[in-house]
Amino acid sequence: SAVRTVAEAPAPVASPKPKLKPAPKVIPADINGYKTIIPAPEKSVPEKVAIYRGSGAPDDAAENVKRRVDTIPGATVTILAAEEVGTTDLKAFDVVVFPGGAARSQSKAIGEAGLNNVREFVRNGGGYVGICAGAYLACSNFDWSLQLLNASTVSQK
Repeated sequence: SAVRTVAEAPAPVASPKPKLKPAPKVIPADINGYKTIIPAPEKSVPEKVAIYRGSGAPDDAAENVKRRVDTIPGATVTILAAEEVGTTDLKAFDVVVFPGGAARSQSKAIGEAGLNNVREFVRNGGGYVGICAGAYLACSNFDWSLQLLNASTVSQK
Protein backbone atom coordinates (compact mmCIF):
# COMPACT_ATOMS: atom_id res chain seq x y z
CA SER A 1 0.00 0.00 0.00
CA ALA A 2 1.18 3.42 -0.82
CA VAL A 3 1.83 5.89 1.94
CA ARG A 4 1.36 9.50 1.22
CA THR A 5 2.86 12.26 3.20
CA VAL A 6 1.77 15.82 3.20
CA ALA A 7 4.41 18.42 3.49
CA GLU A 8 3.76 20.68 6.38
CA ALA A 9 2.96 24.22 5.38
CA PRO A 10 5.10 26.83 7.00
CA ALA A 11 3.49 28.49 9.98
CA PRO A 12 1.92 31.81 9.05
CA VAL A 13 3.99 34.78 9.99
CA ALA A 14 2.06 37.28 12.06
CA SER A 15 2.29 40.70 10.53
CA PRO A 16 2.15 43.60 12.92
CA LYS A 17 -1.27 45.26 13.00
CA PRO A 18 -1.19 48.96 12.26
CA LYS A 19 -2.14 51.04 15.24
CA LEU A 20 -5.18 53.15 14.46
CA LYS A 21 -5.86 56.37 16.21
CA PRO A 22 -9.32 56.40 17.77
CA ALA A 23 -11.73 58.82 16.17
CA PRO A 24 -12.23 61.94 18.24
CA LYS A 25 -15.46 61.96 20.18
CA VAL A 26 -17.67 64.87 19.28
CA ILE A 27 -20.36 65.67 21.77
CA PRO A 28 -22.92 68.22 20.63
CA ALA A 29 -24.10 70.99 22.86
CA ASP A 30 -26.59 69.76 25.44
CA ILE A 31 -29.92 70.31 23.75
CA ASN A 32 -31.86 67.52 25.42
CA GLY A 33 -29.80 66.00 28.20
CA TYR A 34 -27.31 64.42 25.75
CA LYS A 35 -29.96 62.06 24.41
CA THR A 36 -29.20 62.89 20.80
CA ILE A 37 -26.21 62.87 18.51
CA ILE A 38 -27.61 65.61 16.31
CA PRO A 39 -26.31 69.00 17.34
CA ALA A 40 -28.58 71.99 17.64
CA PRO A 41 -28.49 74.29 14.63
CA GLU A 42 -26.09 77.19 14.95
CA LYS A 43 -28.85 79.59 13.98
CA SER A 44 -32.50 78.91 14.48
CA VAL A 45 -35.61 80.72 13.44
CA PRO A 46 -38.25 81.09 16.14
CA GLU A 47 -40.96 78.55 15.36
CA LYS A 48 -44.64 79.17 16.01
CA VAL A 49 -46.20 75.83 16.88
CA ALA A 50 -49.87 74.92 17.26
CA ILE A 51 -50.59 71.73 19.20
CA TYR A 52 -53.94 69.92 19.10
CA ARG A 53 -55.64 69.19 22.42
CA GLY A 54 -58.95 67.44 22.42
CA SER A 55 -60.85 64.24 21.89
CA GLY A 56 -58.66 61.43 20.61
CA ALA A 57 -55.55 62.65 22.44
CA PRO A 58 -54.67 61.84 26.06
CA ASP A 59 -55.13 64.74 28.47
CA ASP A 60 -51.36 65.18 28.92
CA ALA A 61 -50.39 64.75 25.23
CA ALA A 62 -50.37 68.45 24.33
CA GLU A 63 -48.38 69.31 27.47
CA ASN A 64 -45.85 66.55 26.70
CA VAL A 65 -45.32 67.95 23.19
CA LYS A 66 -45.20 71.51 24.55
CA ARG A 67 -42.39 70.57 26.96
CA ARG A 68 -40.34 69.33 23.99
CA VAL A 69 -41.07 72.38 21.85
CA ASP A 70 -40.16 74.66 24.77
CA THR A 71 -36.55 73.41 24.44
CA ILE A 72 -36.30 75.07 21.00
CA PRO A 73 -34.89 78.58 21.42
CA GLY A 74 -37.47 81.23 20.58
CA ALA A 75 -40.29 78.77 19.88
CA THR A 76 -43.80 79.72 20.89
CA VAL A 77 -46.65 77.30 21.48
CA THR A 78 -50.37 77.70 21.13
CA ILE A 79 -52.63 74.90 22.29
CA LEU A 80 -55.66 74.55 20.00
CA ALA A 81 -58.85 72.96 21.26
CA ALA A 82 -60.57 70.67 18.76
CA GLU A 83 -63.24 73.24 17.90
CA GLU A 84 -60.56 75.90 17.23
CA VAL A 85 -58.76 73.90 14.52
CA GLY A 86 -61.44 74.71 11.95
CA THR A 87 -61.84 78.38 12.87
CA THR A 88 -58.26 79.49 13.57
CA ASP A 89 -56.16 81.08 10.84
CA LEU A 90 -53.36 78.51 10.80
CA LYS A 91 -51.16 80.82 8.69
CA ALA A 92 -50.14 82.34 12.03
CA PHE A 93 -48.13 79.16 12.69
CA ASP A 94 -45.17 77.41 11.13
CA VAL A 95 -46.30 73.93 12.11
CA VAL A 96 -49.29 72.11 13.57
CA VAL A 97 -48.82 69.03 15.74
CA PHE A 98 -51.31 66.23 16.28
CA PRO A 99 -50.19 63.94 19.12
CA GLY A 100 -50.87 60.28 19.70
CA GLY A 101 -54.18 58.84 20.78
CA ALA A 102 -57.01 57.89 18.43
CA ALA A 103 -56.88 59.42 14.96
CA ARG A 104 -60.52 58.77 14.07
CA SER A 105 -61.60 60.57 17.25
CA GLN A 106 -59.30 63.49 16.47
CA SER A 107 -60.76 63.71 12.96
CA LYS A 108 -64.33 63.64 14.26
CA ALA A 109 -63.50 66.26 16.91
CA ILE A 110 -62.05 68.80 14.45
CA GLY A 111 -64.80 68.09 11.91
CA GLU A 112 -64.80 68.77 8.21
CA ALA A 113 -63.91 72.44 8.77
CA GLY A 114 -60.83 71.45 10.77
CA LEU A 115 -59.77 68.82 8.24
CA ASN A 116 -60.08 71.33 5.41
CA ASN A 117 -58.26 74.03 7.36
CA VAL A 118 -55.29 71.75 8.09
CA ARG A 119 -55.20 70.49 4.49
CA GLU A 120 -55.15 74.06 3.18
CA PHE A 121 -52.45 75.04 5.69
CA VAL A 122 -50.18 72.20 4.56
CA ARG A 123 -51.00 72.78 0.87
CA ASN A 124 -49.76 76.37 1.33
CA GLY A 125 -46.45 75.27 2.87
CA GLY A 126 -47.31 74.86 6.54
CA GLY A 127 -45.62 72.09 8.49
CA TYR A 128 -47.40 69.08 9.94
CA VAL A 129 -46.10 66.76 12.66
CA GLY A 130 -48.16 63.68 13.40
CA ILE A 131 -47.15 61.58 16.37
CA CYS A 132 -48.56 58.04 16.33
CA ALA A 133 -52.29 58.67 15.83
CA GLY A 134 -51.41 62.05 14.35
CA ALA A 135 -49.45 60.18 11.66
CA TYR A 136 -52.48 57.95 10.99
CA LEU A 137 -54.54 61.12 10.67
CA ALA A 138 -52.21 62.28 7.86
CA CYS A 139 -52.47 59.04 5.84
CA SER A 140 -54.70 58.49 2.83
CA ASN A 141 -56.36 55.14 3.42
CA PHE A 142 -59.18 56.34 5.66
CA ASP A 143 -62.23 58.30 4.58
CA TRP A 144 -61.93 60.34 7.79
CA SER A 145 -58.23 61.24 7.45
CA LEU A 146 -56.46 64.38 6.28
CA GLN A 147 -55.03 62.52 3.28
CA LEU A 148 -51.85 64.61 3.39
CA LEU A 149 -49.62 61.64 2.61
CA ASN A 150 -49.79 59.26 -0.29
CA ALA A 151 -49.36 56.51 2.28
CA SER A 152 -51.43 53.84 3.92
CA THR A 153 -51.15 52.24 7.31
CA VAL A 154 -50.65 48.53 7.81
CA SER A 155 -53.28 48.43 10.54
CA GLN A 156 -56.86 49.59 10.14
CA LYS A 157 -57.05 50.36 13.86
